[in-house]
Amino acid sequence: MLITNGTLQCEQVTGGSVDEYGVPTPQTATWGAAIPAAIETLNDNKKGSYVDGVFHKASYSITIEGIVDSFAARRVRIVRRGKWLADADVLSVVPNEAVWSTTILV
Repeated sequence: MLITNGTLQCEQVTGGSVDEYGVPTPQTATWGAAIPAAIETLNDNKKGSYVDGVFHKASYSITIEGIVDSFAARRVRIVRRGKWLADADVLSVVPNEAVWSTTILV
């Protein structure tokens, strides 16, 4: 049993092909259903700055129940305790067979 503190949504991209005249069609992105997850902050650096403002860099470990053999999403949306954290690129997906869960690093 996994104790969850947030949700994970996968970005689903559709379109992006070529029509019958050879003209490219644009891609559209939508967010999938919310999946309960345990979200842990690995690194959160708020010391970044540039001429016009500031930025912060963060990385997260997201654990979901079940073994996911083919996790195809390249981007995910992370929400913890009702607060949006990030729309981030997936770095790696690691199945944890001993505890029947999957960890996603972003």
